[in-house]
Amino acid sequence: MFDNHLTIPYMGYTNFSRPAKWFLWSKVARFYKTPSTFTFVLGAPMSGYLLAIGELLQPQPVTAASQSVQSQSARILLASGLKVTCESNAALSGTYPADNATVSMLLGVQNFIDRNARFPGGSQYIVADLSGNPHVFTTAIVSGGGSPPSFTQLVYALADFSALCNAVAITGAGALPSATTTIA
Repeated sequence: MFDNHLTIPYMGYTNFSRPAKWFLWSKVARFYKTPSTFTFVLGAPMSGYLLAIGELLQPQPVTAASQSVQSQSARILLASGLKVTCESNAALSGTYPADNATVSMLLGVQNFIDRNARFPGGSQYIVADLSGNPHVFTTAIVSGGGSPPSFTQLVYALADFSALCNAVAITGAGALPSATTTIA
Protein backbone atom coordinates (compact mmCIF):
# COMPACT_ATOMS: atom_id res chain seq x y z
CA MET A 1 0.00 0.00 0.00
CA PHE A 2 2.86 2.44 0.84
CA ASP A 3 6.49 2.45 -0.30
CA ASN A 4 8.01 3.16 3.10
CA HIS A 5 5.81 1.79 5.85
CA LEU A 6 5.98 -0.24 8.97
CA THR A 7 2.97 -1.91 10.54
CA ILE A 8 3.18 -3.04 14.14
CA PRO A 9 0.55 -4.60 16.42
CA TYR A 10 -1.34 -2.07 18.49
CA MET A 11 -0.73 -2.94 22.14
CA GLY A 12 -2.96 -0.31 23.70
CA TYR A 13 -0.05 1.82 24.95
CA THR A 14 1.07 5.03 23.32
CA ASN A 15 2.62 8.26 24.40
CA PHE A 16 1.13 10.45 21.70
CA SER A 17 -0.17 12.82 24.36
CA ARG A 18 3.31 14.22 24.92
CA PRO A 19 3.58 17.38 22.77
CA ALA A 20 7.30 16.96 22.13
CA LYS A 21 6.82 13.42 20.87
CA TRP A 22 3.89 14.44 18.67
CA PHE A 23 5.89 17.29 17.15
CA LEU A 24 8.67 14.85 16.35
CA TRP A 25 6.16 12.45 14.79
CA SER A 26 4.68 15.18 12.61
CA LYS A 27 8.13 15.93 11.20
CA VAL A 28 9.07 12.37 10.26
CA ALA A 29 6.00 10.21 9.88
CA ARG A 30 2.30 9.95 9.41
CA PHE A 31 0.48 7.12 11.08
CA TYR A 32 -2.76 5.34 10.39
CA LYS A 33 -4.44 3.44 13.19
CA THR A 34 -6.69 0.48 12.68
CA PRO A 35 -8.20 -1.40 15.64
CA SER A 36 -5.26 -3.79 15.77
CA THR A 37 -2.27 -2.01 14.16
CA PHE A 38 -0.44 1.23 13.63
CA THR A 39 0.98 1.85 10.16
CA PHE A 40 3.76 4.40 10.00
CA VAL A 41 4.51 6.01 6.66
CA LEU A 42 7.95 7.54 6.75
CA GLY A 43 9.23 10.32 4.53
CA ALA A 44 12.54 8.50 4.18
CA PRO A 45 13.91 5.05 5.00
CA MET A 46 14.41 4.30 8.69
CA SER A 47 17.70 6.30 8.83
CA GLY A 48 18.38 5.56 12.47
CA TYR A 49 14.81 5.96 13.72
CA LEU A 50 13.40 3.13 15.80
CA LEU A 51 9.71 2.49 16.28
CA ALA A 52 8.61 0.52 19.32
CA ILE A 53 5.15 0.14 20.85
CA GLY A 54 3.83 3.00 18.75
CA GLU A 55 6.53 5.43 19.84
CA LEU A 56 9.46 6.96 18.01
CA LEU A 57 12.59 6.56 20.08
CA GLN A 58 15.62 8.84 20.16
CA PRO A 59 16.69 9.54 16.57
CA GLN A 60 20.40 8.93 16.17
CA PRO A 61 22.67 10.33 13.45
CA VAL A 62 23.27 7.85 10.66
CA THR A 63 26.69 6.42 11.42
CA ALA A 64 28.25 2.99 11.30
CA ALA A 65 27.76 2.69 15.08
CA SER A 66 24.07 3.65 15.04
CA GLN A 67 23.35 1.19 12.24
CA SER A 68 25.19 -1.75 13.80
CA VAL A 69 23.20 -4.77 14.87
CA GLN A 70 24.51 -4.41 18.42
CA SER A 71 23.40 -0.77 18.55
CA GLN A 72 19.91 -1.57 17.26
CA SER A 73 19.66 -4.50 19.68
CA ALA A 74 20.49 -2.20 22.59
CA ARG A 75 17.78 0.27 21.55
CA ILE A 76 15.22 -2.52 21.26
CA LEU A 77 16.26 -3.95 24.63
CA LEU A 78 15.95 -0.52 26.26
CA ALA A 79 12.49 0.01 24.73
CA SER A 80 11.41 -3.41 26.01
CA GLY A 81 12.09 -2.44 29.62
CA LEU A 82 13.59 -4.34 32.53
CA LYS A 83 11.76 -7.35 33.96
CA VAL A 84 12.02 -7.09 37.74
CA THR A 85 11.22 -9.87 40.19
CA CYS A 86 10.75 -8.75 43.79
CA GLU A 87 11.46 -11.55 46.27
CA SER A 88 9.83 -9.88 49.29
CA ASN A 89 6.65 -8.64 47.58
CA ALA A 90 5.40 -10.29 44.39
CA ALA A 91 3.05 -7.34 43.78
CA LEU A 92 6.11 -5.22 42.92
CA SER A 93 7.27 -7.60 40.17
CA GLY A 94 6.78 -6.43 36.60
CA THR A 95 8.48 -5.09 33.49
CA TYR A 96 9.38 -1.47 34.16
CA PRO A 97 10.19 1.19 31.56
CA ALA A 98 13.88 2.13 31.44
CA ASP A 99 13.71 5.13 29.11
CA ASN A 100 15.75 8.18 30.06
CA ALA A 101 12.72 10.22 31.18
CA THR A 102 11.45 7.52 33.55
CA VAL A 103 14.89 6.80 35.00
CA SER A 104 15.55 10.53 35.53
CA MET A 105 12.20 10.96 37.28
CA LEU A 106 12.80 7.96 39.56
CA LEU A 107 16.34 9.16 40.37
CA GLY A 108 14.79 12.49 41.39
CA VAL A 109 12.38 10.67 43.72
CA GLN A 110 15.30 8.69 45.16
CA ASN A 111 17.21 11.94 45.71
CA PHE A 112 14.17 13.30 47.60
CA ILE A 113 14.10 10.17 49.75
CA ASP A 114 17.84 10.45 50.47
CA ARG A 115 17.38 14.04 51.68
CA ASN A 116 14.02 13.73 53.49
CA ALA A 117 13.78 10.05 54.57
CA ARG A 118 10.31 9.70 53.04
CA PHE A 119 8.50 9.53 49.70
CA PRO A 120 7.42 12.83 48.16
CA GLY A 121 3.74 13.40 48.81
CA GLY A 122 3.28 10.85 51.55
CA SER A 123 3.98 7.36 52.76
CA GLN A 124 3.88 5.55 49.41
CA TYR A 125 4.94 5.97 45.81
CA ILE A 126 3.29 4.40 42.76
CA VAL A 127 5.26 3.34 39.69
CA ALA A 128 3.53 2.01 36.56
CA ASP A 129 5.08 -0.84 34.61
CA LEU A 130 5.13 -1.01 30.79
CA SER A 131 1.62 -2.46 30.76
CA GLY A 132 0.32 0.45 32.83
CA ASN A 133 -0.18 -1.65 35.96
CA PRO A 134 0.47 0.35 39.15
CA HIS A 135 2.96 -0.95 41.71
CA VAL A 136 2.75 0.63 45.17
CA PHE A 137 6.02 1.05 47.07
CA THR A 138 5.50 1.71 50.79
CA THR A 139 9.01 1.63 52.30
CA ALA A 140 11.24 4.63 51.61
CA ILE A 141 13.98 3.87 54.14
CA VAL A 142 15.05 0.98 56.33
CA SER A 143 15.87 1.96 59.93
CA GLY A 144 18.91 0.40 61.47
CA GLY A 145 20.63 -0.49 58.21
CA GLY A 146 20.13 -3.66 56.24
CA SER A 147 19.57 -3.91 52.51
CA PRO A 148 18.04 -0.88 50.77
CA PRO A 149 14.26 -0.89 50.31
CA SER A 150 12.72 -2.30 47.14
CA PHE A 151 12.14 1.17 45.64
CA THR A 152 15.83 2.07 45.93
CA GLN A 153 16.86 -1.27 44.45
CA LEU A 154 14.43 -0.76 41.55
CA VAL A 155 15.78 2.73 40.81
CA TYR A 156 19.40 1.55 40.87
CA ALA A 157 18.62 -1.48 38.68
CA LEU A 158 16.79 0.67 36.11
CA ALA A 159 19.56 3.28 36.10
CA ASP A 160 22.25 0.62 35.56
CA PHE A 161 20.22 -1.12 32.84
CA SER A 162 19.52 2.15 31.04
CA ALA A 163 23.14 3.31 31.23
CA LEU A 164 24.47 0.02 29.88
CA CYS A 165 21.92 -0.09 27.03
CA ASN A 166 22.67 3.54 26.12
CA ALA A 167 26.43 2.88 26.09
CA VAL A 168 26.02 -0.03 23.65
CA ALA A 169 23.50 1.94 21.54
CA ILE A 170 25.91 4.87 21.22
CA THR A 171 29.10 2.92 20.60
CA GLY A 172 27.65 -0.07 18.77
CA ALA A 173 29.94 -2.31 20.82
CA GLY A 174 29.92 -4.10 24.14
CA ALA A 175 27.83 -6.70 25.87
CA LEU A 176 24.10 -6.18 26.25
CA PRO A 177 22.88 -6.23 29.85
CA SER A 178 20.46 -8.83 31.12
CA ALA A 179 16.81 -7.85 30.61
CA THR A 180 15.88 -9.36 33.99
CA THR A 181 16.87 -8.63 37.57
CA THR A 182 15.84 -9.60 41.08
CA ILE A 183 15.37 -7.19 43.98
CA ALA A 184 14.79 -7.97 47.65
